[in-house]
Amino acid sequence: MDPLTSSRHVYLLKPSTRTMASVSLVQPKKRSNTQSKYWYCDPNMLILRKKPQEDRWTCEARALVGTNRTSHCEVFLDPNYIYCCVPFSCVAHKSNTVDFDLRLTVYSASPVSLERRDNYDGCREDALRVLHGELLRREDKLFYPVSSGGLLACIHGEGCLFFVAVNGSHDQYLSLRLMIEVQDGILIVFGSNEDTHDIAPRSQRLLLVLSRTAKFSPATHLNFRYLSSTVPVKSGRTAAPVGRDKHPVSFGGTLDITLAGDLIAGSFDPTRISNKGGDTVDTYRWIPQIGASSFEETL
Repeated sequence: MDPLTSSRHVYLLKPSTRTMASVSLVQPKKRSNTQSKYWYCDPNMLILRKKPQEDRWTCEARALVGTNRTSHCEVFLDPNYIYCCVPFSCVAHKSNTVDFDLRLTVYSASPVSLERRDNYDGCREDALRVLHGELLRREDKLFYPVSSGGLLACIHGEGCLFFVAVNGSHDQYLSLRLMIEVQDGILIVFGSNEDTHDIAPRSQRLLLVLSRTAKFSPATHLNFRYLSSTVPVKSGRTAAPVGRDKHPVSFGGTLDITLAGDLIAGSFDPTRISNKGGDTVDTYRWIPQIGASSFEETL
């Protein structure tokens, strides 16, 4: 199982005219399943867009959320484009013996047709590329230079946290170890704690995804540490572009460096580089705190 294949289907949205639309993923309420162990997953989605004659999808909207009952996207639909909604869940990826029911709804002023398609490799590849680009362009993020041309990014979602490594170097591999102090109210929904990751030259990788549990927690911060090292490419050899092989695309797989990643990796002062370090991230914005009432309505 892979988060990008956690949904068996993707959904094409075809508007009849230009219109605003609200796209939602909704799960059954917990209170209607009080006699079971049922709980919510993280209903993430990407809404991709392209013209009929184009090959590659671009991002129109996204909802990157932690464990929650619903997620929403507001999107302007144009009949000159084709739109594809790609739902995915890291929690469902971890719980490979449990099925999560999700209802996709679209509210709009003008009719919008929905067409269900099987989740296929070409769409997953574009979805992964779009996800990396959207993460690195988010405003709420922290960067840690770990080598020449290499960085670790800590990026906030809505109720979740993403760790992404970028290696902009042409001639060295980046090895990175990430250690999280897990506490109540936080789940590791993708990746393994204290794992070591090897990132090839001119590539990037999603290392770890953390999510709230949607239950109240006294946690107000998250501590993490990292260690890094580099290994030069042997003389006379060059690393092949990682995205052009025949291996299936995977959520945590190595991806050719994106434009956003390349620009960020090359913009740091060399004096800021450190091969070990850590930080404390405030979690009050994405973990329900004791006394907070805004999450009670969704539960």
